[in-house]
Formats: sequence, C-alpha cells, structure tokens
Amino acid sequence: MSKRHFTLYELIKSDTADKLGIVNVPNLAQVQLLALFVDSLLEQLREAAQRPIIITSGYRCKELNEAVGGAKSSHHQLIDGHCAADFTLGNAELNRAFHSLMEKSDLPINEWILGKGARYIHVSWHPWKRKREVK
Repeated sequence: MSKRHFTLYELIKSDTADKLGIVNVPNLAQVQLLALFVDSLLEQLREAAQRPIIITSGYRCKELNEAVGGAKSSHHQLIDGHCAADFTLGNAELNRAFHSLMEKSDLPINEWILGKGARYIHVSWHPWKRKREVK
C-alpha cells in the first residue's frame, strides 16, 4: 500500500467479517491492484480533502459481499480489475461538501456516489476504464 496515508489493513478490515468468522484476505494479485487503487485515486482524494479519509468498506471477498448484501458485480470484490471503497470524512456535512466539490473533478473515477443519508461516499476505479457515473 501507499507509504503515506492508507494501509492494506484499512482496506480489508470488516466488523461483519470478524463477527461472522469470514476470512477477508485478498490474494497477491488483488493486493497489487489495491495498491494501484490507493496510489492512483485514494491518495489524490486524501490530498483534495486535506484531511483524513476513513475507509468504511474496502475489499470484500465474495462471502463477505454476500453477507453485507452487496451487488453480485460489486467493485468491492475487485472483479475484472475494478476496485471500490466507501469512505467518510467524518460526518454527513463534510461528505456532502466533498461529494459536490469532487463530482466534476478530472480524477480517474468510475463511480462517485453519495451514500444513504450522506453517511459515506462510494468511489470505484479501474486502471483504464472510465464510465464517470455520479449520483
């Protein structure tokens, strides 16, 4: 992972996985993809926010994704090179402001979605595909 702001642990930590005894550990290729995700997007978001970004949901193995009710094609599962993370800046007001600020940015974002009640922001990324879905 990046040497600056994010760790692999942050991207795989899950209270649901811990509670249900799910081993949510990516393989080596997935770890390398997560490192690219951090370096190519998450660090840039952190820099733009000028404050810590708290990852609330990162990588999910298939079993964990099913347990949390994620979509079968969720980018959190690192399907076909896609990566996703949900994060917060600390509260709904900050999340709304940052979402508005970044929705027109030129960062390499596939999905940029303000979550329910602005509790989190969902972002997905792919090394070369860009669909720029903003909600």
